[in-house]
Amino acid sequence: MFKLGDIILTERKSSIIAKFMKFFQKDSVKYSHSMVVIDDSNVIESHIRIRISPIYDSLKKADSYKIIRKTNITDKELQILRKSLCSLEGQFYSVKRILLQILDHIFNTNWFTKQSTDKKDQVCSSLVAWGYYVACKIKFNGVEWASCDPDDIDDESLNSDKWIIVQEVTK
Repeated sequence: MFKLGDIILTERKSSIIAKFMKFFQKDSVKYSHSMVVIDDSNVIESHIRIRISPIYDSLKKADSYKIIRKTNITDKELQILRKSLCSLEGQFYSVKRILLQILDHIFNTNWFTKQSTDKKDQVCSSLVAWGYYVACKIKFNGVEWASCDPDDIDDESLNSDKWIIVQEVTK
């Protein structure tokens, strides 16, 4: 079912990050975490550190999840995506980027996050967006990778024929 490059968006209602996102976002937000499948049983995600985790361990605590897949992605792009994302394994989750994203949402801009474009400065959604930008020059919902949040990834999957929804599960 899972394929290299699939993006998994998860909702965990009890998450502090989810509560912050719901408070600061202008539109309604369902998903608060994102990750990318890197092989048939693992994802890469930014959670305390950028780490490789078993897919099902990452889904256990989710209240709901959605799997989206890029259409017409080449094998070369998938290999670039995997290699790029895995090159950041071990980096710490960026509290700085979360604070910048909150400021962007408060002031309805992307100015703050654009000030920090270090690829090592990642949260879950910017990690996904950075990997896809490096591999395919994709900007989710038209947003630069440094400013991307899970809602931008979800909006892109709903409003573009470049993505298919593989599965959506609510527990």
